[in-house]
Amino acid sequence: MEALESFLNLVREYVALIEDRENLTPYEILRRCDSLLPEIYIEALRLPKVEPDTTGVDQVDVKSPYRELKAIFGVYDIYNCFFDPSFDRKPCVGSLADDLADIYRDLKTELLAYKEGRQNDAIWGWCFGLQSHYGRHITSAMSAIHPLVHDHMDRDYVNQGTRDEESQVKVLDIGFDGIKLKVEDEELFIPYIRFQRFEDALLGGIFHVLKIRPGRLYWPDLGIDLEIQSLRRS
Repeated sequence: MEALESFLNLVREYVALIEDRENLTPYEILRRCDSLLPEIYIEALRLPKVEPDTTGVDQVDVKSPYRELKAIFGVYDIYNCFFDPSFDRKPCVGSLADDLADIYRDLKTELLAYKEGRQNDAIWGWCFGLQSHYGRHITSAMSAIHPLVHDHMDRDYVNQGTRDEESQVKVLDIGFDGIKLKVEDEELFIPYIRFQRFEDALLGGIFHVLKIRPGRLYWPDLGIDLEIQSLRRS
């Protein structure tokens, strides 16, 4: 039972961390996740193998903190990843807010079941989730968090802006040679060879693009603005 107690303590600590998010900076959240997530993963592997005691019980619907975390992380939210590194040839885009929110929901849902006295149900759910869902989010998040916390991240960063999810501009793809985006019904391409400031920019900054007035795009996190007409000549 030592492994179970250790896991429970880590789950409680993680849940408390995410629920205290409004009182912490993005760096503080990710720094603590940098040490917490590997421990949760390791201790989950050590959980006893049990069968659930009940079936068909309605789980408590735990509210996702995704939107709040996305607003907090701002430019640091988005990262490149491979959904299945063994087979995928093309990277996809990951979100730390999505990772941490899904980990939170999976862990807290079973924690509530455990508190209700359904211990075997909770342990089985944590083991199953490690294999099928939150385990993937933990490993993906760790790969993004480590370089941020130990190298790239501004420790004093606070996101001052908001994301306009209803924007008329959408980034479709970030490739090796440039960025494909859609402005209203028109697809445009930004080649790195002509617009070199995008090549080394943070992914979150690239995705945060606004149409500030007719014919002009603005990336507030990067301090870049471009005439749409200049992209038509790319």
